[in-house]
Amino acid sequence: MASYCADRFGRRPCIFAGIPGVIVSTVIQVTAKHLPQLCTARWLVGIASMFATVPSSLIITELAYPSHRGKLTALYNTFYYFGAILASWACYGVNRYADAKAVLVKFHAGGDENSEVINIEISEIVEAIELEKHSKSTNWSELLKTPGSRQRTFITVSFGVFSQWCGNAVISYYFTLVLDTIGYKGAGTQTLINGLLQIFNFAAAIFAALMVDKLGRRILLLWSSAGMFISYIIWTVLSERFHATQGQAYGQSVLAFIFIFFFHYDLAFTPLVVSYSSEIFPYYLRSKGVALVQSVIYGALAVAQFCNSIAVGKLEWKYYILFCCINSVIVVVIFFFYPETKGYSLEEIAEIFDGPNTYPDIGEGDDKQKISHGEFSASKSLDSN
Repeated sequence: MASYCADRFGRRPCIFAGIPGVIVSTVIQVTAKHLPQLCTARWLVGIASMFATVPSSLIITELAYPSHRGKLTALYNTFYYFGAILASWACYGVNRYADAKAVLVKFHAGGDENSEVINIEISEIVEAIELEKHSKSTNWSELLKTPGSRQRTFITVSFGVFSQWCGNAVISYYFTLVLDTIGYKGAGTQTLINGLLQIFNFAAAIFAALMVDKLGRRILLLWSSAGMFISYIIWTVLSERFHATQGQAYGQSVLAFIFIFFFHYDLAFTPLVVSYSSEIFPYYLRSKGVALVQSVIYGALAVAQFCNSIAVGKLEWKYYILFCCINSVIVVVIFFFYPETKGYSLEEIAEIFDGPNTYPDIGEGDDKQKISHGEFSASKSLDSN
């Protein structure tokens, strides 16, 4: 629904439809006195948030100044941790009511506009208008129509699944169970650790987002996946040792490797899961591609939430072996199927998948030539500089 809205009515109207929906749903949730009202509010806020998040990533990708696009699109999803910091420290602050209230009432917002290369921006707007005519007539089958589209779809689906089944969801949603298995059972200690972890994640994700144009997407993806694989193996071994010996040093080491694992997760899977999925799709498929990755993420998460609590409770450290295996698959898939997009304009990225001169026949005369042959390659030199 959000994808259709973004293509039919534009990015801004869809965002402005979604945000008030989130606010209203939140008010309904906060004032809930009965379980049906709470569940209904949760359902509504989930729908409304998709109308805000799907077009938000699209508009950032499409309007960002070319040399800033990589960083800005990567930064978008890293601000998940900004919300996570507020949420986790609010939980910790329950035992410190006055301090928690002071944190929650603070709000800071600002923006700075910069339009240095007007001609490139105007060209991209003209191109977007032409492409928009075509995007309204596309359907979901386009995601599988060509080899390039099938590769993009495979990347998007696999990335969405990997982002929730690499082992992170165990910590994100059942951290208390994990901490119980390594000897950290006090509520105060657990919430403090969680708060510190979210700050650490936010810093690591911001660092990674700012490195996307320097190191490239592929290097970050490979570094991230390999680091998660190695970290999870060590984490699993140390957990087994703690289970066998109850040695405090093993429990402390497991905690350290939870932080190390999340550092590597934040290198790619926080900043790139949305931004990489956005930029690999051509304009006429981009909203559907982003809607697809969001759908896969929440679908994979829904399954993970049902499984993880039961599995951790019954299997404890043995459950981590599954994620060691999954992470080994992630490394292989990324190595063979995820191309580098650093230094390319959005039009040139399309040619990586489809080859040259494969844009849809949607324009006439000069406009058609601009779109078909990727006239906007000037942005590549801007990116590289």
